[in-house]
Amino acid sequence: MRENNPVNTTDEKIEQIEYDRLLKDAIAQLPPQQKEAWLLVNEEELSYAETAVRMNISRLTVKRHLELSRKSVRDFLKSKIYIVLALLFFIGIYLF
Repeated sequence: MRENNPVNTTDEKIEQIEYDRLLKDAIAQLPPQQKEAWLLVNEEELSYAETAVRMNISRLTVKRHLELSRKSVRDFLKSKIYIVLALLFFIGIYLF
């Protein structure tokens, strides 16, 4: 069982807020149809079939938009993580 430590809880909340901001930025940079498919499936929790009807495209096209959007979001988040880690590394060298 995990201890309720206020510092960890605060740190976790800050990390979650930062992650949510980065995810929002990643979604914002998607092409329009990929963004719409992402939001319908992940935010509105529609099925691929429901999303296809809403977007007036095939279910397979929805699947493809989601594959591409997931890759784009993943790459975006990875790029930001590497930048943060590099900054922390250089700050750590400078301070110590």
